[in-house]
Amino acid sequence: MAKMTNKIVQEQDERKELNVAGMFQRHFDDIQSLLDLISAFKESGILSMIKSMLTQKDDVLDVVSSDLLNAENARFIQNALSIYALLSRVDPEIMRHIVLTAADAMMNADAFKKEPPLGLLRINSMLKDPDISAGIRVMLSAIGAMTSSRKQQ
Repeated sequence: MAKMTNKIVQEQDERKELNVAGMFQRHFDDIQSLLDLISAFKESGILSMIKSMLTQKDDVLDVVSSDLLNAENARFIQNALSIYALLSRVDPEIMRHIVLTAADAMMNADAFKKEPPLGLLRINSMLKDPDISAGIRVMLSAIGAMTSSRKQQ
């Protein structure tokens, strides 16, 4: 009876070993890629940095939490979140167009210097352009929002 039990256990172990070997063969490329990634992390120093952070997690958390409690950093984080909220509400295609147009205008700033100064009549005629008028309304609205929030404080 004991021989039969040992034989069954041995056969099960052999099947497990074959199954594991088959899995290694099927996923050899994936395993090799993972080992290459670990090697790259080790060579770049990222692996030792992560290991240090994990072994010294209490010290790292103390530094991070003290930096987050710093008033200047808290203000920066709040401002970054506000900018994120602003930009996340703007349609990406409109934002792309605005950024490209602004970049072109900055690149051609020297050409604007060669033109005569703007007078009231020229400004008035420019305001008749619906795009310029809409842009000025947007800027005035943003300025109004900034000043109204100051008044509320």
